[in-house]
Amino acid sequence: LAWWAARGLSRLSLPLPIPITFDLTPDLRVMAFTAALAVLTGILFGFAPAIRATRPNLTGALKGDSVVFGKTRRFSLRNGLVIVQVALSMVLLAGSGLFLRSLGNASSIDIGMRPGNVLMMAVDPKLHNYSPEKNRQFVAQLRERVQALPGVQNVTFLDSIPLSIGGTSFDFKADGKEAKSANADVYNVGANFFKTMEITLLRGRDFSAATDGKAAIVNENLARHLFGTDDPVGRQMTANAGQPPKDVYTVVGVARNTKSRTLSEAPANCAYLYLESRPEAVMSFYGISIAAKTSGNPRRLERAMRQQIAMLDPNLAIFNTRTMEEHLEGALLVPRLCATLLTIFGAAGLTLAAIGLYGVMSYSVRRRTREFGIRIALGAHAPGLLRMVVRQGLVLAGIGLAIGFAIAFSLSKFAASMLYGIDAHDAVTFTAVPAILLAVALLAIVVPARRAAGIQPMQALRSE
Repeated sequence: LAWWAARGLSRLSLPLPIPITFDLTPDLRVMAFTAALAVLTGILFGFAPAIRATRPNLTGALKGDSVVFGKTRRFSLRNGLVIVQVALSMVLLAGSGLFLRSLGNASSIDIGMRPGNVLMMAVDPKLHNYSPEKNRQFVAQLRERVQALPGVQNVTFLDSIPLSIGGTSFDFKADGKEAKSANADVYNVGANFFKTMEITLLRGRDFSAATDGKAAIVNENLARHLFGTDDPVGRQMTANAGQPPKDVYTVVGVARNTKSRTLSEAPANCAYLYLESRPEAVMSFYGISIAAKTSGNPRRLERAMRQQIAMLDPNLAIFNTRTMEEHLEGALLVPRLCATLLTIFGAAGLTLAAIGLYGVMSYSVRRRTREFGIRIALGAHAPGLLRMVVRQGLVLAGIGLAIGFAIAFSLSKFAASMLYGIDAHDAVTFTAVPAILLAVALLAIVVPARRAAGIQPMQALRSE
């Protein structure tokens, strides 16, 4: 199970421009430590009943009582451990339910763009000491070559890909007497970026080949923070005001709000600057990504795009090749990781709780065999015994459920920032999980309860 779970988690990837691999394969040292810990736990917890067995209740033993090692107690340590197992299972399953429902919502969340059939790959000409002029020529020639490939609809460039967790941000200050300022995530993009990513331009125009390096497009959020209800098109804003060098940009358009760094964020301020007039300004950490929107499967374009880059410069390394759909899958890492881990732990906890309930009730039935035989001999009916045993088991499960529900309800508020489209106290989750846990507990209790109801009086009275 550990091997299977580790392999599943290793397939998860971060939405970052550099490859990071999770190697979670258990090695022999980890397995040996775990095995030794399990053996040590068995020995330590085996001492308690062993020591207890050395001090039997002699009076009870001479009388032939079935309860030799101490008095019968309604809530023994054994029952307490079962209650703890049920409570922990409730907490883990509630968390798993919240993140599974959140994951379903995150998959259909409106991110403000529809970047289907888009293939991206990155290069970094700065590593080869390209001059600013050569950099611009490379970008222009690459656009022309890729645009001419069969099936390509639009081509653009960008540095930081949306929903990549990290990125660049600037402080912007609006012009005018009552100048307002705001911090914004900055994306250097090429012409046709908004067409390629299918982001709606609400006002103004897109970047074009004639656009100079001092043009900017802002999203709705940044436009509202900097310019209020005024039309921002044609207005100017200064980046890093008060800190040299100060760059002044003219707003040429307003784009619809989109998710910027993460799926769970509130609407963020975003500013889009024109990359193709100054590709040398792109940070080497990201490189320059070319994005091509195709009419079919974008992966079929990969080889042709690589060939075009190699024709321009065979020494350029190509990295971070992926479709936008694959990138968005990586953006779901946090809810998917939480849902996977909590599902694994919740399933393990549920199994342990079921085994614990089954073990406690089976032990109780075996210990009370003579009592049940006497009850039946005195006229008790099998259904009555069945109800009695089931009721005792459900009391343990009910107490564990109540404690676990209270803990899960209290802790769920800390996960609110990572949930999409559901409340931290989601009614569906906090109704379905106790019902599932109670059903599993009932199945674990019914088997020994049916055994108790089927006891034959004469056989029970002869048992030791």
